[in-house]
Amino acid sequence: MFKRLLLVVTCVTAMAIGGQGFAQTVYWGPPAAGVEAPLGPAPYFVASGGIEGVAPVSFQASPPASAQDAKTPGSIGCDLGCCPTVPRWTFFGDIIYICPRNVEVALAVPADGPVDFGRVPVQNGPTVLADFGYEPGFRVGGAIQFTECSQLRSTATWLEATTNAWGSTSPPLVMWPMVTHPQVALADREFLDASARYLLDLELIDIDWVRVLTGGPYHRIDLVLGARYAGLSQELRSYFIANDADQVAVDVNYNGGGIRVGLEGEWLDTSRTLLVYARSAASFTAGEFRCGYRQDNNLGQRLVDTSWKAGRVVSILDLEVGVGWQNRTENLRLTAGYMFSGWHNAVTVPEYIDAVRANSYTGIGDFLTFDGFVGRVEFRY
Repeated sequence: MFKRLLLVVTCVTAMAIGGQGFAQTVYWGPPAAGVEAPLGPAPYFVASGGIEGVAPVSFQASPPASAQDAKTPGSIGCDLGCCPTVPRWTFFGDIIYICPRNVEVALAVPADGPVDFGRVPVQNGPTVLADFGYEPGFRVGGAIQFTECSQLRSTATWLEATTNAWGSTSPPLVMWPMVTHPQVALADREFLDASARYLLDLELIDIDWVRVLTGGPYHRIDLVLGARYAGLSQELRSYFIANDADQVAVDVNYNGGGIRVGLEGEWLDTSRTLLVYARSAASFTAGEFRCGYRQDNNLGQRLVDTSWKAGRVVSILDLEVGVGWQNRTENLRLTAGYMFSGWHNAVTVPEYIDAVRANSYTGIGDFLTFDGFVGRVEFRY
């Protein structure tokens, strides 16, 4: 994670250094001595009357609308009239509070004993489930104005979700494992306790070119084209207690990269302090899933040890909508919204466990989702 964070910081720093060349100063006044005036309508026009006794009169012409935009501190005007006034620099930080879904693992269930996978047990209690709730994460990024109507933006997202599960029963019932290999005999161990620790790490790095499609004083719609790195790590450690602890360890990891395309829009009220925004994007990342499954008995012997890997193109659909406020000078903006993200053709821990237990890896590919709240602080100048 430190290397990826260093990569993001390096990209943002490079953008900042390179962007110095975009700084512009517009002076609406008479040209300095020895400097040739530019072609086109001059902002100052001096007319000398031919009528005797009348002193020459100096008139000051109003600068064009694009020049008014150019004079706005911290913004770049659009000479073509195609873009709203935008800041040269943008830096933002997000707090995300989201929930991974469709990755829950059914660990064990109280049932009649002994454990015999040749029959269907009679359940007598709630299933012990390892499932995630809402977890905090963060997203940071920055943007630099590239031309009057486009900008270069980088964003990094991190989420580390953790959950614990535990359940117990008492004789004559036993805890019937649902993640152990069915061909490993467990009838001699009457499990009374089951527990697990489940982790999920998400890392995203986006580099985007953002181009204004249409804009005005109270709205803006952008086209987003870019690249995305996606990293997803899932780890399950489960324990079943009899005379000692039997353990099942499962790991599923993915790293991939690809293209990203989307649309973003914002709409402001007449005071330009309140706004509504929407962001949508589709990413297509090519990478590889690497999975491992290990089962040890209470004597420390390795009973099952297998791994599997496969290439996948994972499509990621993102949607976020919300509201916001900005101050009068438009250099501070606060927004809050709700986001959805869906990963199609991903491999999850419960799906991989089922494949190992059935010894069938055909058609592995699941749908993983995230949703939750997003709050952002944004500085513009």
